[in-house]
Amino acid sequence: MPPTLPPYDTDPVEAFWMPGRDTGLYLLADPQPLWRPIEGGKPHHIAISEHQRINNRWLDDRQRQAETRLFNSPVEYNTVPVVVENLQIVDNHQAVNGRWLICGPAGERVMGAAFRHWKREKDPEIWVERFSEYFNQSRERSVGPDLWNGTVDGLDFVIEARNLKNYFHFTRETFSTLALIQDIPDFTGRIKIVCDKTDAPSFVWAFINALFPELKDRVEIIKGPQFFERAITVWYGDFPYFQSRDQKLSDVIGETNELDGTRFGSNMNKILYCNGHSRALRKLRQRALQAIDGQSFDHLPRRFWLGRRSAPGRDRSLKNEAEIIARLEARGFGRVFFEDLSPLAQIGVMNHSEMMISYHGAGFTNMMYAAPETHVIELGTLQSGLLRWGDFIGFAHVSGAAYTVAVADYQHDGGKIIPPMRGHGLYPVRITDTGIDAIMAYIDGL
Repeated sequence: MPPTLPPYDTDPVEAFWMPGRDTGLYLLADPQPLWRPIEGGKPHHIAISEHQRINNRWLDDRQRQAETRLFNSPVEYNTVPVVVENLQIVDNHQAVNGRWLICGPAGERVMGAAFRHWKREKDPEIWVERFSEYFNQSRERSVGPDLWNGTVDGLDFVIEARNLKNYFHFTRETFSTLALIQDIPDFTGRIKIVCDKTDAPSFVWAFINALFPELKDRVEIIKGPQFFERAITVWYGDFPYFQSRDQKLSDVIGETNELDGTRFGSNMNKILYCNGHSRALRKLRQRALQAIDGQSFDHLPRRFWLGRRSAPGRDRSLKNEAEIIARLEARGFGRVFFEDLSPLAQIGVMNHSEMMISYHGAGFTNMMYAAPETHVIELGTLQSGLLRWGDFIGFAHVSGAAYTVAVADYQHDGGKIIPPMRGHGLYPVRITDTGIDAIMAYIDGL
């Protein structure tokens, strides 16, 4: 029988799995160092709105983020395979021996779900106090997970997947973990992806077949919730860094950063993921570049506008896209649709590109395959800039590419300069003639 899982209103000290107190998680590889400083990408930001109010807010936010949330250096979060006992995957969360696991994407989600419950039903300040106490007690124990000394023969490799239909979530949270299977030389089991909806789009299988041909026949997508008495899964060193007494990177975090201390709130995951990437993502990039080694992509443009095929209910295209493309073509740009390219061609065009520009969307995930010399420009709104900047910066850090976010205007029916940012979905981008002139001048100056 699966253990009973803690409800969201449980004290975080009791709800979350704690090394040294709880059992059932065993490392297959040395996780040290938990964090590794890296050179990372080259983030930039510009404001091209016709409204000074939007420009000022965007530039002010970037300054505030630099002071309170950005580390002095980006980092790589170690990611290693682990054996787990009594693993439950429920609502895109993971639990081991009846306690929620706080690490990686599933840890982000369960932490957020618990905080939102306390914010709605109880006192969020008490939750922050108890969540911080959870880390304090972990540090006092100063004990990491044990090493596994048994066999893994026949054990399945289990991946929790929030969303296979979204290319961003698939790549960062699910696909990248397949690159860790090479760390398990005696792995003989199957790969089970647990997702609420099992009807995966064609790109999921296309990328698996292209980069992991030796594993493709062992991959299953199964519907959650699921329980496994014993399995292999992935352990991230992101949150566990703060469970360790031996913290050596205070100079990297910076003394003005919100994570430089002993109080941790619901924005902890956002700070972590705008400052680095997982080792799994780097391993995936390495495999992808090996797969295209020796291939020529000279038939594809080195400077390109990334287009997007519109889908019913998801058309966020620019009203004056044709004008922007014409201005770009005069500067040597071509046009590319990732949907029209094979996985290896997507990797190749990105890795061999000099510059890519488009409006906010999941296509920026492929920035992880760019060369360090590549410059990627995202046209967005204040909404996508404030709420989604952290989505793609990790891909710039893993590739070393330059990444500029240019905040323009909103395309919406209301009269407000800045419409409500939450509870609506993402607004399409609107770029005025002045904004087009500004972005072209920016490109000319690079």
